[in-house]
Amino acid sequence: MRTIDPEKGGTVPLPSKGPREAILTRVPPAVRQELNRRREELNRRRAAMNVVGPEVSESQFLADVLATLVGRTDLNGEVTADLLVPIFDGTYDAEKAVADGEGVQEVLQLSA
Repeated sequence: MRTIDPEKGGTVPLPSKGPREAILTRVPPAVRQELNRRREELNRRRAAMNVVGPEVSESQFLADVLATLVGRTDLNGEVTADLLVPIFDGTYDAEKAVADGEGVQEVLQLSA
């Protein structure tokens, strides 16, 4: 994968994030929608903090969420745990979501 280098007007390779393995899974549409909502929230927070760089991709977001969930924040690629925790800290109103028909029953809790 390559990224745009505005100074040179071309692209440069992204730095290596170390060894990675692909995981393929199918999730219910409501789960994917909720994860995408949270990723979009993260990207809005990053923009508000003037974080330089492209938005966090779905793949990178999921990899960093999983690394944080298992306590391996040292393996996070782009998203630090301090940015993830507020998105998964229980502020999302799961009961309201269920009442609104979203089908969400529990909120994923992360700890830094």
